[in-house]
Amino acid sequence: MAVDYVDVVAAEAKRISELARRWPLDAPVPHIPRWTMESVIAHLGGVHRWAARTVRERRLEGGHRRGRESGEALLEWFDEGVTELIDALRSADPTGPCPNFSPGSPNTVAFWHRRQAHETTMHRWDVEAAAGAISPIEEGFASDGIDELFHTFTRNRGKQVLAGPLIVRTDDTDSTWTLVPAEKPGRVELTLEEVEPVGVLSGAAEQLLLALWKRLPLEVARVEIEGDTDTVSVFVAGPISP
Repeated sequence: MAVDYVDVVAAEAKRISELARRWPLDAPVPHIPRWTMESVIAHLGGVHRWAARTVRERRLEGGHRRGRESGEALLEWFDEGVTELIDALRSADPTGPCPNFSPGSPNTVAFWHRRQAHETTMHRWDVEAAAGAISPIEEGFASDGIDELFHTFTRNRGKQVLAGPLIVRTDDTDSTWTLVPAEKPGRVELTLEEVEPVGVLSGAAEQLLLALWKRLPLEVARVEIEGDTDTVSVFVAGPISP
């Protein structure tokens, strides 16, 4: 997919900032217990700064720290972090070496371009959900988001329950992923081999992405399950942090 990920970061962050200035920051995020719009912004601003620092210094150290400001001060802090991240990504060669937290993913700056674009987009959706003003995620970008999720997180997140091969397929972008249980318990990996799946999860790319990121429950997302319903449901219901 041809996309300028840094442009995505800029556009989605701008939407977050504008909406947060028109809506109460204590508005609850309906699908994340105990989170408010302010929680999302404090979290995402910390992630942006962590990513920017990693790209600038070419070393992965510590983790992200959420913002401690509140009100307008938090929004100004968030905007500054967006500028910092965009400057770091734009000034670095995407093919240049840079560490990341995902075993098996390319250790290049480009990893952070893609990761931050999807991170910012998903949290834009959270902020919009809190405001009751959700805008769509374009189908091609949503499909890319599913691919990014599987490549970035299934190898390093434990407790991904999968009893057998699972096929995930988009109806609108003709993309398909086959996931199988990894040798390490609780991990899942992608395979290009033809396998007999125990279940198939299909639907529009945006609906699948939101279900896989736990933004929409399966009974709300417009997706179809074939085969072993329990296997698919348990996998999608597994833990992925906000």
